[in-house]
Amino acid sequence: MQSPLLPQQCKSVPHSFRPIQYCKTNVLGQAVVPIGLLVDFANDVLDYLFKTLLIAIRHNDRVLTLAMAHHFITGEHQHLDIFIGAFFPANVLAIALDPKSNPKFQRLTFVCGCCFTHLQVQLIAVHPAYDQMFDGFAAQHVRSKPKARQQWAVQQMLYAAQASQNFGISDHVRFSGALAWPYIYPRPQRPAGLVEEAFHELARRWTPILSAFDEAGVNVCYKIHPGEDLHDGNTFEMFLERVNNHPRANILYDPTHFLMQQLDYHGFLDVYADRIKMFHVKDAEFNASPKQGVYSGYQSWVNRAGRFRFLGDGQVDFEAIFSKLTAMNSDGRAVMEWECALKHPEQGAAEGAGFIADRIIRVTDHAFDDFAGADTDDAINRNILGLLVMEHAI
Repeated sequence: MQSPLLPQQCKSVPHSFRPIQYCKTNVLGQAVVPIGLLVDFANDVLDYLFKTLLIAIRHNDRVLTLAMAHHFITGEHQHLDIFIGAFFPANVLAIALDPKSNPKFQRLTFVCGCCFTHLQVQLIAVHPAYDQMFDGFAAQHVRSKPKARQQWAVQQMLYAAQASQNFGISDHVRFSGALAWPYIYPRPQRPAGLVEEAFHELARRWTPILSAFDEAGVNVCYKIHPGEDLHDGNTFEMFLERVNNHPRANILYDPTHFLMQQLDYHGFLDVYADRIKMFHVKDAEFNASPKQGVYSGYQSWVNRAGRFRFLGDGQVDFEAIFSKLTAMNSDGRAVMEWECALKHPEQGAAEGAGFIADRIIRVTDHAFDDFAGADTDDAINRNILGLLVMEHAI
């Protein structure tokens, strides 16, 4: 990836590349840069994304956006106080397959905690109803060519498996794609076998990708998300069955997408504990009214019954979630994802890291009532139970 252009040098970019602002935060106190792998796009698109995506860099008690911080990364300033985290565009072919060769990465000291390919992965499975809307996610040379576009997306996933391995990443985030989503509501009546065929085809497309990630030693963490065929526990299980319970088919846990569809997001942790490898720390609220419920009547994000909020401003019970994850001995990362309908992202970035840090539970090394700390003594235990007396009596 080339050095970022100055704002006045940025060319216009397609509407589909609107800014997506994320703040990524690691729960372990390390510097973590989740890598967004964007491949085969023009440099002006990469530079546009580089400038508009949120980066949470703490420097002299300020939070900087990437546009403000690119001078640090390009070398005009060599020292950052701390990387809280970032969504960092990278070109798979030029950077991700050989990160040590790029001088930008040599200037930074970071731990890459996760990797995601949200744009490319959507093109693994696109229903014709969404063909035009998703076409802008693809490289220019495969647009308006559904078969070539799908093949391109598969190849990008294979590159991403190798890139994740080279970065030392254990978990890779992505959507599933969707063939059955337009038929989620059973009216008109679905033909028998329609949904089953959709999931069979989805599994057929994903199986070789999962195998590639298995060879790379990387988990595929599906973001269970409305608009995807994997959008709740049942649909995840339908997919999992068809990929023969593949060990690399795992879950990114995001409670907001469950709260807004009125799913038991606490119970979800219990049911899928062995498959949950990542956690998006994000808040939401659901306030039904006489005019709208889960579907929200095509309202804007601000006016929807279910909408994303900043951490602590919504209804998600984070204390219970962090307690459950701790009890599960989860060693995954808690990643803040900013999508609040109201609060400014820079304020969210400044407050979010502290919000998460305050909820990380330091696991105790002994029981609270183990004040004596005595070792096990079988004779004492048998004496307490009265067994020694009985034995002597015999």
